[in-house]
Amino acid sequence: MERTSVMNGAKSIVFSDTIRWIAICMIVLTGCGSRAQAPHTNHRLITVNLPEGVTVSIPSNWVRFTKPSRESLNDMVVDSLGRYGLTYTPSDLSFAANLYNNEGVVVAMFNIRYYPYQTVTQKEIMSLSRIELSEYDKLLQSEIEEGAIQMKRTVPTWAGSKKIMVHDYCTLLSEYKRPSPNGGIFYVRLQRVMDADKSFTITVSYREDAGLDVKNVADGILKSLRKR
Repeated sequence: MERTSVMNGAKSIVFSDTIRWIAICMIVLTGCGSRAQAPHTNHRLITVNLPEGVTVSIPSNWVRFTKPSRESLNDMVVDSLGRYGLTYTPSDLSFAANLYNNEGVVVAMFNIRYYPYQTVTQKEIMSLSRIELSEYDKLLQSEIEEGAIQMKRTVPTWAGSKKIMVHDYCTLLSEYKRPSPNGGIFYVRLQRVMDADKSFTITVSYREDAGLDVKNVADGILKSLRKR
C-alpha cells in the first residue's frame, strides 16, 4: 500500500466537507440561541436505505432536511434514493436529517455524502499503521481549521481520529467541537468510509446542552451503519 494514496484520498474529500459543513450550520442552525431543551428520544427506529447498499437507523422523530420543505421520517418512504439508483455528483449531499426540540431548535444533525471518484480501498484503510493514522488525523485537523478560518468562524476544538470497525465497514472516526453561529456548542463526528467508488462520509453532530439522551441517539446512529 502506498501511504501517499491514502493521504491524498483523504485530502481530496476533507476540504469540501469542511466548507459545506460550515455552510449547512449557517443555514439550519438559525434560531439556535440559549439552552436547547432536549426532545423526547423514545421513538421507533426507521431503517434508511441509501445508495451503494448503505443503511442506517434513525429515530422517527428526526426530520429530513430538504431545500423546499421538511418531511418527517415517520411519514415518508425513506428508501427511494437507493431504490431508484439516483446518480450523484462528487460530494453531493445525498441525505440529511435534523432533530428539533419542542421549540424548533436544531439539537442534532445527520448527513451523508458520496465520493464516486475516490480510489482508496477498504483494504488500504484496514492496513493503516498508527503513524499513518496520526498523519491522517493531523491532515484532517489542519484542513478543518483552515476551512473555519476562511469562513471567519471559530477554530474547532479537535478531539482526534481513530480507526474502528462498524459491522461491515472499517471506518475512520474523527471528532471535534464547534460553536454554532447562533449560540451553543456542537459535538461533531465524521465517520469516513473509503471504499473506492463507493466511498462516503457520514456526519453526525449534536448540541452538548441537549442532554445525554440526544448524545446516545447520535451514538446509536453511527453504530447502526451496515451494508444491506
